[in-house]
Amino acid sequence: MFKDKENKVYSSIFDAVSRIEKDKTVKKETPKEAAQAEKKQVEKKQEERKGDRPTIEELKQAYNHYKELYKLLQQKIDDLLAKKKLTYRMIHNYFNSPRNFSSEQWRLIEKQKEEVERKLRELVPEHPQKRAESKDEPQQEKKAPKKEYKPKSMQVKSRWIPMR
Repeated sequence: MFKDKENKVYSSIFDAVSRIEKDKTVKKETPKEAAQAEKKQVEKKQEERKGDRPTIEELKQAYNHYKELYKLLQQKIDDLLAKKKLTYRMIHNYFNSPRNFSSEQWRLIEKQKEEVERKLRELVPEHPQKRAESKDEPQQEKKAPKKEYKPKSMQVKSRWIPMR
């Protein structure tokens, strides 16, 4: 008695080899059949992906849910700040000052800020109009510092005899 990987039982080794060879010849496909099978697999994957994408209604529901959560958080933050007699500016100033943290903590905070900003830039691309405006601003700054002219009264004094 012999068993193969699929746990099929054969009476002898010769019987096992002959049946396995027959299975191999039966399983061979023509190129057309192979292409059709591959096409069916691709279609199945596409159908599965379609099921994963949320509909517009589901997106609206999720947006409204997150909007409600945001309002709830905002209300709780406002209540806590009122209790402790703090303002947003005071909290902002505290967390943006390196003197309130050790140097290691501050480096970690800065690293996290940069990472969050980088991820946000990747997720939310800048609006094309804003990009054009931001590109124009540095050009205007470069144009602004032109050659400085001395007033005429200074030019007259420059002809004075040095005192040293």
